[in-house]
Amino acid sequence: MTKTLLLIGHGAVDFKEEIIHLIETYNINLVYSMKAKGIVSDTHPLNLGMIGWKGNWFANQRLKECEHLIVLGSRLDVRQIPDANILKPFNKKVTNLDETYNPLKEIKDGMTSCYDCFGEISDWVSEYKTDNIPPEDKINSTLDYLSFYMQDYSVVTDVGENQLRVCNNWSVDHQDKFITSGGLGTMGYAIPGAIGVGIDGRKVIGIMGDGGFQMNYQELELINQYKLNNIKFIVINNHQLKLVADFEKESKITNTLTIDDYSCPNIEKICDVYNIKYTTNIEEFIDCDTCILLELFC
Repeated sequence: MTKTLLLIGHGAVDFKEEIIHLIETYNINLVYSMKAKGIVSDTHPLNLGMIGWKGNWFANQRLKECEHLIVLGSRLDVRQIPDANILKPFNKKVTNLDETYNPLKEIKDGMTSCYDCFGEISDWVSEYKTDNIPPEDKINSTLDYLSFYMQDYSVVTDVGENQLRVCNNWSVDHQDKFITSGGLGTMGYAIPGAIGVGIDGRKVIGIMGDGGFQMNYQELELINQYKLNNIKFIVINNHQLKLVADFEKESKITNTLTIDDYSCPNIEKICDVYNIKYTTNIEEFIDCDTCILLELFC
């Protein structure tokens, strides 16, 4: 019996029902790229989470161990597959449904048998895992906690470590509840992005690092001016551009790191200037019925 795994990317966004039907029918696990988050609910027992350079450890491990990888709507870029050898073990087969046979179209047309592609029903499955970063990490635990109690909120992420923490630890049940700039990598996206999502009254949380916050915090004036009380913000303050610093350290391409001479102003005072409520208390953040910013320190 072949160890089969399904990897979905953003190109699979129109096939939510078919994907769920397939993984449940053939009893196979699913992993996803960042832009596919929410296509299948993060709480689905067959969904193992995000793969990639900063992805879920268990999902990455299953990617390495599988014998047959079925890819739908993913370009397999270097952030997803940082080491091409992951796809080249002696016994691994890779089927790209974008380029070859796409059984999902046949399901849409009424055919539900995809045996030729998926093979026998597999017993190589595991229940949902969240062991992407050590569970004792306070920030990750906080994000997981907030996602449980604020399920009616959509989240807009900035770019950087905050973005990847959200991907790995904030559970969503629909792709429309996770908004990010993805591969564009636009720092400063979270605040204006959250305003765009929430301008019509939709509940939304903009999540960013201290670096992304400094890119566009002047947009808080729009929140104040139009009284957009359905929008909340989280700033994960680690006093550096963490993802860039990690890349610089790992690649060893420079001796000067982003964390050198980096500084961040007092975020509480900035909130006061724009008449935005500020807190470091998680419960106050959850219960507040006006715009509020929660600062979390690493």
